[in-house]
Amino acid sequence: MAKPCSYNDPITYLGQLMDEAVRRGVPDYQAAALATVEPTTGRPSVRTVYVHRLGDTLGLFVNSRTGKGRQLEWNPHAGLCFFWRSLQTQVVIDGTVELLDEASADHLWSRRSRECSLVASASHPERVTAGSVTLPERISQRRHRYDFQPVPRPLYWVAYRLIPIRMEFWATGWQRARLRRLFERAPDGGWQHVLREP
Repeated sequence: MAKPCSYNDPITYLGQLMDEAVRRGVPDYQAAALATVEPTTGRPSVRTVYVHRLGDTLGLFVNSRTGKGRQLEWNPHAGLCFFWRSLQTQVVIDGTVELLDEASADHLWSRRSRECSLVASASHPERVTAGSVTLPERISQRRHRYDFQPVPRPLYWVAYRLIPIRMEFWATGWQRARLRRLFERAPDGGWQHVLREP
């Protein structure tokens, strides 16, 4: 189980949890559920994305041609939920998003694995079908084209910075009978926090 939260800065604590997940070999430790709202129906929409630390904010990629891209463009509010079972810890984050500039997006893209970049570059999830050339074939074509060179970021893959305004840490543990620590942005830009029952 992760150490109890004892920091006034929840971003620092989140970073330490992620570092602990790396040390323990937690697979996909950067994966979090991203919650947005569909503009045409007002319904919630959730999917898993990889999240990167960007100073005191968090970075993530979406395909601007798909639902998540349209949803974040329409409503700049989003939520994230990390759950690391081996750490017995859940972190829920609410915040606002802002589009990163091209240079920052390219830098963030360079931190992705090569396979992840190849798949993202070759995939067309906005289409029902991409024609006669299958996804594995397109991935293979790009692998051959770029050889050992960096895979460039398609312009329709955009990066967002999520600025947390609310963060909740819950050491789930045995029967989950542990308090939740809730942090919220104070008017002065700092953090205020309270303990709540599960």
